[in-house]
Amino acid sequence: MLEYNVQARRTDAHGSIATAKNAKVLLDTGVAGRPDAFNPAELFLASIAACMIKGIERVTPLLKFDLRGVEVRLRGVRQDSPPKMIAIEYELIVDTDESDRRLELLHTNVRKFGTISNTVADATNLTGRIVRRSAAEAPAGQRSAVGGARFDAQRLEHHRRRTPAGEGRLEHVGAGENGQPDPVRMDEVRQGDAGQNNQPGKGENGAVEGHGDGSLVNV
Repeated sequence: MLEYNVQARRTDAHGSIATAKNAKVLLDTGVAGRPDAFNPAELFLASIAACMIKGIERVTPLLKFDLRGVEVRLRGVRQDSPPKMIAIEYELIVDTDESDRRLELLHTNVRKFGTISNTVADATNLTGRIVRRSAAEAPAGQRSAVGGARFDAQRLEHHRRRTPAGEGRLEHVGAGENGQPDPVRMDEVRQGDAGQNNQPGKGENGAVEGHGDGSLVNV
């Protein structure tokens, strides 16, 4: 089991400073708000984005998935009474030449093994999809949007899900000679250190350390 520690200190009526390890983050904690810092809701959404990107960094070496860049865009909907987030929608944009099937596979594993995204999915409605960043922009009528942002229409089918934390296995499925998936069970994927580095490690028995429990299916 892992533990995390963060401290926050009020600096004045307009802001605060949060610290962890050697890092500092300016917080918008004033009633009037400020444009140069994240307010609590924005910081919450940013943590989901960071979780997904870090999950991609962990999963891509295991899947041998090649990409050039990743972007996450999120929109949160807050109700007034009681104040809470009732829905969060994200768009995960990946710059890659991998197939649509492999792109969907990446999304599946990111959702299964994301510490923050799994926690949020248990508490509210977290939905989203993964899309491919295209070199050429699609016609305006074929684009989708999250929070008013325009996206490339070349995408997978809506890949909306709420995956319980730790459910399932890290999957890597490819087609055999007959065109059908030919899974092979590999080492168990165990809970790893999600906070110290971005690279998958090896446990004492040689198992890959990741975000959740399960096994890697690879061909």
